[in-house]
Amino acid sequence: RRMSHSPVSIKFKWGLSASDPEQKPVLFVGQAAHLSALTWQDVRCKLEPKVSEEAWRRGINVASPGELCELWPRAASLGVLPPRRSRHAAPARSHALSKLVRSGLRSSADEFVVVSFKLLAVINNQI
Repeated sequence: RRMSHSPVSIKFKWGLSASDPEQKPVLFVGQAAHLSALTWQDVRCKLEPKVSEEAWRRGINVASPGELCELWPRAASLGVLPPRRSRHAAPARSHALSKLVRSGLRSSADEFVVVSFKLLAVINNQI
């Protein structure tokens, strides 16, 4: 394994801000059900003008668990996490997230990784 010695700055933000994927590449990562629940209105600010709604929907439909699906060459990708059940019964699957992010990294100085997840508080009606 090759270790990178370059400095990394990670910023966590709630919600999405507008950006052009050609200038700042974006990777959407999540379980298939959570990514499918995202509407075009939810993600368009990160994908337009390069990626169309049709390309987003097609990507959601064809993406395979554990693999990346490019929506726009070297600028916008979709990564689907493997299902919870696996032959190894590893519920955390933390390696799957890091593998997808590593696969989707580009040479750009600034990149966005958007993680789609289910909010337990919303399901439990706590918000």
